[in-house]
Amino acid sequence: PYSATKHGLVGFTRSLRIYCRESGTRVSASVVCPGFVDDVGMYADKVDENGQRAPFVLGTSPPDAVVKAVFDAIYHDRPEIIVSSRPVRMLVAINAMSPRLGEWLLRKTKAHIVFESVAKASKNKN
Repeated sequence: PYSATKHGLVGFTRSLRIYCRESGTRVSASVVCPGFVDDVGMYADKVDENGQRAPFVLGTSPPDAVVKAVFDAIYHDRPEIIVSSRPVRMLVAINAMSPRLGEWLLRKTKAHIVFESVAKASKNKN
């Protein structure tokens, strides 16, 4: 559900941004994708609950990096900002161009493990 809603929000924001531009309004929309944020929020809660940390290839970001990204998106009207200490945008681009290669890379780097463990932990709670 998390991944589906995140993809939906990104798509909605892109559509809203285009709609606003074409309608001539000065209102805009940006999407900030924070990835795994250290010490606060959902990621920190999951680390506390099950000890599963973000894979090295995806990394984590400090909360202040997310704050900076939000201000950057507002002040410079950026369409999308991915906040990460790693080259995540490259992985996103590879996955968009070749989903099979993207899936292979996620598994090869073991980046999928954190998502699977959180899903399993959530399922076991219910």
